[in-house]
Amino acid sequence: MDKSDLQETLFSLYLRLNGYFVTGFIVHASQGNTTELDALAVRFPYHKEPEREIGPCEKLSASNEKIEFLICEVKGGSKNAKFNNAFRSNKSALVSVLNRIGAFNNDSVVDQVADKLLNIMKPESINKTNSIPKIDVADSNFQVRCILAAPDQVRPNANAKPYIYGDDIINYIWQCFRPENRREACGTIYNWDLWGEQYQKLVVYFKDKERNSPGSMDDLYSYFEV
Repeated sequence: MDKSDLQETLFSLYLRLNGYFVTGFIVHASQGNTTELDALAVRFPYHKEPEREIGPCEKLSASNEKIEFLICEVKGGSKNAKFNNAFRSNKSALVSVLNRIGAFNNDSVVDQVADKLLNIMKPESINKTNSIPKIDVADSNFQVRCILAAPDQVRPNANAKPYIYGDDIINYIWQCFRPENRREACGTIYNWDLWGEQYQKLVVYFKDKERNSPGSMDDLYSYFEV
């Protein structure tokens, strides 16, 4: 595991805890591949897990009215985050992702949504807003949102960009795994291997009884020796 693997796995866990089904996606080409999407996710509006006694992260602004499809990239470092040019400027790549989702019943809808994505994913468009870019698909209950995760950055007190910052991710996961008060219907001690190979080591990090705070990305890098 390297830093980018850890960043992507952490963000995937964050989305899962927020009620999303998450996968990655490779946009294929005749030779090699066009690009790779770090996370492609879907969440349904009636999602609920009351036994956990915690709602979705407010920074994510998950919808309780629409079926959400998330197109996500995870960008380390301190520079402005942006979608890969091979993706954000390539309509055929966007069409491939929308076809992979499989929720749009004709090619004209896919074409219209792809055109809108080309516009809202531009770095200059993202830099003009403080809210996560989204498209409400006409004549449907679907919403497509484009999310940039910036795990190495901390949310500023003012003028935050429309990113999911590292402290947003880490603090929310901590709240999920380390509630201040005992939950009646959701224990915190069980076989953590149930989280599977992808997440098990991260779960162990957050549930470590010797840990008194969620820490930072640097703490995670040190723990995983990356």
